[in-house]
Amino acid sequence: MHERNIYRNPHNFAELAKKHTFLTPYLSLNSNGVPKINFKDQEALRALTKALLLEDFQLNVDIPEDVLVPTVPLRLNYILWLEDLLAWNNGFEKSGNDIISGIDVGTGATAIYALLAAKKNQWRMVGTEIEPESVMLARSNVKQNNLEQLIQIIHVKDSVLDQVLENSVSNQYDFTMCNPPFFGNEDETDSGAKSRKDRPLPSGAKTGTSNELIYDGGELEFICKMIEDSQKRKCSVRIFTTMVGIKRDFKELLLKLKSVGVKNFTTTEFTQGKTMRWGLAWSFDDKIHLTPPAQVTQEFENVPTCLNFENYIFSHLQNLNFYFLKRMSCASEDSNVDIGIGQTIHFIATENTWTGQRRRRREMERLRNFSSTAATAIVNNDKEPPRKIVKLSEEVSSAPQQEDSIKSMECQEESSEFTATTLSSNILLESYVQLVRDGRHARINMSLLGGSLGKDGLNQIMTYLRNSYTRDSKNPSTELYQLLKY
Repeated sequence: MHERNIYRNPHNFAELAKKHTFLTPYLSLNSNGVPKINFKDQEALRALTKALLLEDFQLNVDIPEDVLVPTVPLRLNYILWLEDLLAWNNGFEKSGNDIISGIDVGTGATAIYALLAAKKNQWRMVGTEIEPESVMLARSNVKQNNLEQLIQIIHVKDSVLDQVLENSVSNQYDFTMCNPPFFGNEDETDSGAKSRKDRPLPSGAKTGTSNELIYDGGELEFICKMIEDSQKRKCSVRIFTTMVGIKRDFKELLLKLKSVGVKNFTTTEFTQGKTMRWGLAWSFDDKIHLTPPAQVTQEFENVPTCLNFENYIFSHLQNLNFYFLKRMSCASEDSNVDIGIGQTIHFIATENTWTGQRRRRREMERLRNFSSTAATAIVNNDKEPPRKIVKLSEEVSSAPQQEDSIKSMECQEESSEFTATTLSSNILLESYVQLVRDGRHARINMSLLGGSLGKDGLNQIMTYLRNSYTRDSKNPSTELYQLLKY
């Protein structure tokens, strides 16, 4: 189960039934006298799902007979995984009126995923459904929870994604999600009618309409159709995802992804009791992170309270003459950071300006001293000093070009929004730098977005910042030194 899933510690069913009395008839006592629920009883499952949605998400959901009864912990696992995918991509830098938007393919009568996504995270959702009666029931559930502004239920015919994405624009949706029909025919839905030597019997009752459970060819055919549709509409959605119920289907699914040109994909596990499901995510954008980006962290203790730590770090990053450097438009909160809320900086480096700093400083100092000696000799009418060839390092000799590059980038920032297409293919390092401050404690988190230097490059930048802080703390001419005195 996901580490943030609130059901890692199960509810006390007796306490839950006190608040939601419709659950009481389905409680019984186990051998130890602890209240339990018979998960093979459809009515008990329906009552439990309604109670959990009311208690934990303030969602009032009608679950008619004969429709799929969703288990809340498993559905929440999927939502939490989507949260992770978005966090690893900095939420695609949404701000202002822009909010995360997604598609729930086959939303069903309960529209459980759309409701959870909208209520928990304020995501804008489109739920697609093929069965007319389920469309009406889903719309009713949306309306009675006052979520019409965030959720739209669309009746589709026989397409998986193609119809809903037909008139979409580039990156209109951040993700798709789906709980596909697992079975290929009615016989397969009977767990006792086929061998299940490699899988335990289901712990819960079988629920759901034929459209929710059955698709000609089963989940493999359904997901393959989804992959084909995603290839046709690949510019409309950043990340495509689906649940997978049969692990052996992955071999065919990964071959299908490769056949349509997908190189960026990942899988995950959803575990709830005896129930095991898997997640599959893919993107046609190789720059999108589908796994946690590499990250390095540096702690700073006893930071002067009067020091603007964010400005201090930003100024040192400016000294490196990055190809692109800017503060994010709004503060970003990283789920991995547990102290305060930080400021985020985005940088892109196309040349190494941070290693060999001491050597460069010595060369520049030597050059300044030589120039000063020559000027003094001319003022004193001395003979012209002997010619001295000063061989500068490649980094120093390129400093004017770097300065021009920064000026060019500053002009570009003012005139238009920066896009990655303006970069050359030779990116050494791209990163988000999150600065977190809590009293006299500060932290820098660097997340790798790309570049040929990889995590080693992040460590080099972090070493530069750490050494700069140490050097400034010992230099009487710096603000940091003066503040540390008091």
